[in-house]
Amino acid sequence: MVKIQTCIFTIEDAVTAIDTIEFKVISKTIVGPYTLLSLKTQDEYQQNPGQYCIVHYKVGDHEFTRPYSISSEPRRDGVIELCVMHSGDEQTAQAIQAISEGSSLDISPAGGRFQIPPHDQAACFIAGGSGITPLRSMIRWRLNQSQQGTTLLYGCKKGDEIPYYEDFAKLCEEHKNFKVMFYSEENLSEAVLKGHPLTHFNDFADKDCQYFLCGPPPMVEAAKASFGNYNIPETQVHTDRY
Repeated sequence: MVKIQTCIFTIEDAVTAIDTIEFKVISKTIVGPYTLLSLKTQDEYQQNPGQYCIVHYKVGDHEFTRPYSISSEPRRDGVIELCVMHSGDEQTAQAIQAISEGSSLDISPAGGRFQIPPHDQAACFIAGGSGITPLRSMIRWRLNQSQQGTTLLYGCKKGDEIPYYEDFAKLCEEHKNFKVMFYSEENLSEAVLKGHPLTHFNDFADKDCQYFLCGPPPMVEAAKASFGNYNIPETQVHTDRY
């Protein structure tokens, strides 16, 4: 059986004795259970592809924090993008509802140790649900650095609730070495197939490819079994905590 390399990090890795940074909300978009936020700070925000941050919320007199993977690639203009799951979390839902363009949020420096793929090798990214966020950051960064093949296999419950759908479609047009396959449990269409991220995995299994996983535990476990069947080396499989 293939053993999977897992990068585990804790909130303390990022926020111990470190001040937060003030960001202004420049856009807010609702996509099903997700709120997509674009935020900007005055100076360049230091991050590596695949890292996360801690957002400090305040609802009335109550303050709380939530960790989010950063969905945008490192930029020099102080802008970051977050995909916030507001469904099923009453505190977060209330905080997000109160946020509008121009609102301020305090955010920690970036942390985490999820690895970026080598630029000289093919890479396949497999995601489910909000697990797409760190992988989007890595994909966007990689496409500007590498001409090697890059594939995204993404699954969600509903085909009309895919975060950054238009962005991935545009990336496919701009980069001939990028291929994306969307899957859902319903809303079958030409662009979103019925199934899950591993439905056509046999078409992408390659011993020379690097694999990056982020999603619900059942999806990750299924991927482990698939990797074992194709004898993919454990050193080429990387996962992030969902």
